[in-house]
This record gives sequence, structure tokens and C-alpha cells, in this order.
Amino acid sequence: MIRAMLVDDEVLTIKMLQKTIDWEKLQISICATAFDGDEAFALFETLMPDLIITDIRMPHMNGLDFIRKVRELGTDTEFIFISGHADFTYAQQAVRLGCADYILKPIDETELEKTLEKAAGKIREKIKPEEEMPPVRQSKIVRDSIELLKQRYASNISLDDICRELAISKNYFCYIFKKETGKRFWEYLTDIRMKQAKVLLRETDMMVSEIAYKTGYESGGYFSKMFKRIYQMTPKQYREL
Repeated sequence: MIRAMLVDDEVLTIKMLQKTIDWEKLQISICATAFDGDEAFALFETLMPDLIITDIRMPHMNGLDFIRKVRELGTDTEFIFISGHADFTYAQQAVRLGCADYILKPIDETELEKTLEKAAGKIREKIKPEEEMPPVRQSKIVRDSIELLKQRYASNISLDDICRELAISKNYFCYIFKKETGKRFWEYLTDIRMKQAKVLLRETDMMVSEIAYKTGYESGGYFSKMFKRIYQMTPKQYREL
């Protein structure tokens, strides 16, 4: 079953989408609803849905910024934009971000259903072999990915690299990785890097910029920012403990 999330700041639009579309016929389940981009992104990181139907103009974080943040994670989630504004600039940006379609409000149910069928077809092509994957195979893929992270954390390793090597789609990999480890992919990689950074800070006199590079960060400033966010102190303060 394809997992979808609905995102719109109008409660009535969410309810209309839930009730008017025959989701069961399309073999799509609604795994979450959100009312702004911030809430949607938090849910996305936890649930990793295959498909997102989202408005563009919303408070806090609009739909375009939301999809940009999702794309930064390297996932191949399908997006369908809905909007009450016939703005060509919005449509252009949506296409550049890999959006499957752009539908204007008031929503034409027939048009949306056809768009959903098309998006679902693309998703099934990607996930069909994986849906048949036995749990033991899923566990092995996660174990193998963790070994790759431990071996290559110092390099500029990406989600794309891991999924290409393990021959699995990014969305499905993120879903089973979170299910097996309790952590998101980037969270797990950051943990590995930061633990190694603490070892180097304690046991060597390397400069912080060198340690950043040794643990996979090109920018010493970004490394220090991440370190402080996780440990509530700078690398220099940790070294002086």
C-alpha cells in the first residue's frame, strides 16, 4: 500500500480530500495530515511517506520550502501541489523541484484522481520489489548500511551513495532504517561522526578544522555548530573539560 500525506492550512480542504477520493481503490493509505510546512516536515522525517499532496501558500513554511527541505534529505518522494493561485512562477518552481503535477483550487476530483493514479504508478514501479522483501532481508540491508557508514563516515558519503550500493530506493531505505534503528539515516551518521570527533578532541591535539575534516565535514564552522547543538558546548569547551 502506498503511504500518502495531505498538507493544507485549510481544514476543509483536508477533509474534502479525505472524503471525496476513493483512496482504497487507488491502494493509497493516508498516513498523516498536516496544516503547515513545519508540521509536515516533522511528520515526514518520522513517517517517510511515498506521496505528498500539499498546498503552496501556508503559514510558517510554504509548500515550496517544504519540498526543498525534503529534497535536501535525498528522498525520491512524489509531490502533487494544489493551489488557489494560478501563478506561473509557482508552477515553474514546482516543476524544477520534481513535482508530479500542479492542480488549481477548486479541485477537480477527476483531474486529481487521474494525477494520483499516475503518481501511484510511478511509485509502484520503484517499490514493488521492495514490498516483497522479507524482514530478514530488510534487517540485512540496514546492517550493511551501518557498516558502510562506519567505514566511510569521514568521506562525503550520501544517501544516494548508500542506496545505489545496496540497490534500494531512497524512500524505502529511509523507512526501514528508521524502523530498525529508531533513528533517521542522517541522525545515525551524525552520531557516528560526533562520537569519533569526541575521541579526537580528547586524544589528539589536532585543530578543530582538522577534526571536522577527519569526521566528514568540509566546514569547521558547520562542524562546531553541529557539535554545540548536540552537546550544548563547543568543541573547544569539550576539549578543556
